[in-house]
Amino acid sequence: QLKREKKFVNEKLIIQELNSKKIHFYNADVKKIVDEELKDKKYDEIFMPLPKDAQLFLEQAFKVADKNCIVHMYDFVHEKEFPHFSENAVKKAAQKFDINVEILQTRKVGQYSPRKYRVCCDFIVR
Repeated sequence: QLKREKKFVNEKLIIQELNSKKIHFYNADVKKIVDEELKDKKYDEIFMPLPKDAQLFLEQAFKVADKNCIVHMYDFVHEKEFPHFSENAVKKAAQKFDINVEILQTRKVGQYSPRKYRVCCDFIVR
């Protein structure tokens, strides 16, 4: 019981600390909230942790990205397509929406299945 209470207190303290640093968490349909409640907000860092479909939400990330915003987009990639698959997806989406991006790095952050990796493509919106 005491261990569970301690974990809860620690989690609450972490959340309070993050809130003091102006970190915002959204558990909603990003395609709706970007055009509604976030339409006038800009962010300097964006995490896109859903590897399966993150590429489908790059348009929304571009809409709320401030100048020099760093975006962390997660993706699933076969080892033969690493790192160009994710990087090309970002560049193609940026070109479609007339956005300048600079790829910082793409790194393997986990293995999904044999020869298939979860990767993180970090880039800056210029």
